[in-house]
Amino acid sequence: MLLKQLLVYLILVFLVPGAMGQYYLRGEIVDEKKQPVQNVKILLHSSRMIYYSGTSGGFGIETRTLYDSLTLSLDGYETRIAGIKADLYQNLEIKLLPSNANRGRPKMISITKDLKQATRYRWYTGDESYFQLVENEYVNANKFPNTGFSLNVNKASYSNIRRFLNMRSTVPPDAIRTEELLNYFNLCYREPAANEIFRLESQLTNCPWNDERQLMFLNISAKKVSIDLIPPSNFVF
Repeated sequence: MLLKQLLVYLILVFLVPGAMGQYYLRGEIVDEKKQPVQNVKILLHSSRMIYYSGTSGGFGIETRTLYDSLTLSLDGYETRIAGIKADLYQNLEIKLLPSNANRGRPKMISITKDLKQATRYRWYTGDESYFQLVENEYVNANKFPNTGFSLNVNKASYSNIRRFLNMRSTVPPDAIRTEELLNYFNLCYREPAANEIFRLESQLTNCPWNDERQLMFLNISAKKVSIDLIPPSNFVF
């Protein structure tokens, strides 16, 4: 009886590693112009798990199956099913739908004088477009003591950046809006006084990247309006 159990154990020792062996499926996804395609949805049929291609169109997937198949899908492209062998590097191509053939053409993204759009091509964003950020120069406060700014509650940039990070993709620099990152959080709202429209709180602190400058933070709170008092609205997109 003991000899039989030992024999079964030895069989399992030699057979299980082969049955449970793992492969690392690697490859890249490109379009018809051999340009990398980011954020392609990759369905691995054997496990029904979903993955996404990275910034350079590449992907790496652990699988226990040597022969498998993938479904590649992305808005604006034809869905493709491809058979694969896990120990080979995969060069996969997906085609644009005819209705989206013109979407890759350069578009004017700024009318700022002498502003080049060459830097945009370093970042693949698919159908998404972002206004190119322009760094403001320093203003001489002695010459221009007054300044003006608009109040808004835009905060979409935070969720957008989180989406890129969750997909393990590089965040396009023009998608980073500092003011929208700050707006995302509740910064201790305090109701303005009864006779005031706004409540203004400020804080002056050292600048972490330049000891010769300071940073001023303004927290402006407006009176809240009851939703019941807002007339019906019609939004047109």
